Amino acid sequence: MDYKIKKRQLAILVFILTTCFKYAMLPSYISSVAENQGYITVAVFMLFDFMLFGFVYYVMINGGLKNIGLPHWALSVIYLVLFSFIFIKLLVYLSESLSYISLFLFDIGQWRLITLIGLLILSYVAFKGLRTIARLANIFVWIFLFTLIFDIVFTDIKVDLTNILPFCPKGAEPVFNAGLVNIAWFGNLIVFLFLDFREEKGKNFYLPLSMLISFTVTVAFFLVFYGVYGNMTDEIPYVFNKFASLNTLSEDLGNFQWPTIISWLIATGIGLSLFIFFGGVCINETFKLDKHSYVGKIFIVVTVFLIIYFLLTDMSKTYVFVTGNIRYYSMAVSYSLPVIVASYVFIRNIIIKSKERKNKVVKNELEIS
Repeated sequence: MDYKIKKRQLAILVFILTTCFKYAMLPSYISSVAENQGYITVAVFMLFDFMLFGFVYYVMINGGLKNIGLPHWALSVIYLVLFSFIFIKLLVYLSESLSYISLFLFDIGQWRLITLIGLLILSYVAFKGLRTIARLANIFVWIFLFTLIFDIVFTDIKVDLTNILPFCPKGAEPVFNAGLVNIAWFGNLIVFLFLDFREEKGKNFYLPLSMLISFTVTVAFFLVFYGVYGNMTDEIPYVFNKFASLNTLSEDLGNFQWPTIISWLIATGIGLSLFIFFGGVCINETFKLDKHSYVGKIFIVVTVFLIIYFLLTDMSKTYVFVTGNIRYYSMAVSYSLPVIVASYVFIRNIIIKSKERKNKVVKNELEIS
């Protein structure tokens, strides 16, 4: 089974995976290490992600993981590594999302029911396939644009950029440490190693534009966050929700933050569904199951549900887990797997072209003789 979507859809999914999971708990987590210089952390590690995506994209335009000539045993190793990586992502992002929903949208005592309902909805979207997720991403763009305009027009916040000064008073170490400790919130784009872009046509500016917008919006979000809250940044969870309540309509209508909440929930749902889909792909491809099989997706959903339901029962426990020694594994996968696979493809292409040139020379010599 080949995995293909349009360039425009890929650009939207890249935007979603590099932004939506950074607007909830990450600002306070980063601030606890980098203090008011967390915007630099986000900028630096997002640039790392985009550079690594260059290696991912090189694999994509050469056919994706399934079409680069690796034997099945080697592909199976990569699939299992990716599965474990995706599994960690699902644990932290799903815990974060469910924690917000149970604390702010529903009664806190119903979190287990919310977990079950949420996973059922995400599973349904993931089961429908990659193209369905991509179509949902198309719809999300318009909701996001409306929300962005709404927040800009109605937001009433006072930003004091002196709160981000002095610049790196303790040097670069806290800035990098904040990113390394919270590495689980970066490196999401390697899931696109599966995509086959050999025959994909369309505008080439979509991806660069998507990355530029995601970088600008996210860094600006962090700058405004520090400008508004100053030294209180590490004490504020679910930042997007806090910002959404700071608008002029709230004075007359109460906390009028539903447009922002809905936009974030849709983006998060798309991102989580994408991880469930590719996690299922890893299992199906490893065991050579039918392309329409739900076995892989069911396995990852059930396993994640059991762990969150019985072990990592709140975001604090999940955070301790993903920022412990497991973060070194996440870091290794994020920064090495795309380079290794792309390097293999590059060397393979050189060897193939060399053989083609030799065969052409031999053919020409035979024709002359």
